[in-house]
Amino acid sequence: MPFVGALVDHTDHRKIMGTVSAFIMTVAVAVQIAINEDTWLAVWIFEIIGGYFMIMHQVCTMAYLPDLTHETPEMGHYTARFMIDQYFVQACFTLIIILVSTNWDHKDNGILASTIATARLSAGIATGIGFVLFTYAWTFLFRKRPKLRSIPEGSNIFTTGFRQIAITTKDVFRKYRALRWFMIALLFSPEAGAGVVLSISVTFLTFYVRMTVTEIAIVSIIMLFCNVPGALISRFMCRKINPLNSFRCAVMINAMVNALIAGTVSGPEKKNLVYPYAAMAGVAFGWMFPSQRTLTVAIIPKGQETEMMGLVSFFGQILGWLP
Repeated sequence: MPFVGALVDHTDHRKIMGTVSAFIMTVAVAVQIAINEDTWLAVWIFEIIGGYFMIMHQVCTMAYLPDLTHETPEMGHYTARFMIDQYFVQACFTLIIILVSTNWDHKDNGILASTIATARLSAGIATGIGFVLFTYAWTFLFRKRPKLRSIPEGSNIFTTGFRQIAITTKDVFRKYRALRWFMIALLFSPEAGAGVVLSISVTFLTFYVRMTVTEIAIVSIIMLFCNVPGALISRFMCRKINPLNSFRCAVMINAMVNALIAGTVSGPEKKNLVYPYAAMAGVAFGWMFPSQRTLTVAIIPKGQETEMMGLVSFFGQILGWLP
């Protein structure tokens, strides 16, 4: 990701990189419509490819954030609004899939057939939505961005990219104290292992708390919808106490919720506690990520937006496998 960011900063191809990554992501999801017992390996490979290009797409889109405004409170408003829209759509999408999948005939053919049908349905809807929204966004909303720096004489784009990564990394750890510690903190942030933690959570709720599929679905819906007020809190707190302290508060609340779950949900007889904890976790997540993005934009050096966003994404993913 840092290499991709360096390439984009030295060329005027930021919009092209974003468009290509969006297209490959959509194709990777579309392939999942064909999932079955015989095609799972190919689908899994495309899922890995799509995951990589999703991070690339995030790098390209986040590099546009500093262009919106130079005022930190205003940036907090933008990031919160973007995340509110994202959380609300995710929650509605999940709710639709759950409602449809629980009321169709495939469930009579066994768990495997029902699961495959649900996966195909969700992949088909996601492909359609992604095609429409990505096409509109990268055609009409995102603009071409001139290159931020020129390629030094005697160098080419590839050697310049790797050289710039080394230079930027050294500069971050030597000159930019706040950014250095922020990137180190990202190694252990909730975002680093979010995907793995969610997988562990499903296993925990299924085998330890003995929740049914419907109950787990309700927990997911509660958490997703509670992301929205969390983002609103982030917008308020970024203005009131600055993005750094807002991010700190959100991380502490997230840690507190995890500690409560670990300390009080001792078995199936305590499953009713999961629902309020899901609401609290949703608020914490919804608060945390807008504050984190606002903080990122506030502390990165100007003129290296894409490359710095690549470094931030890179540090946020290094230890994602560890949980």
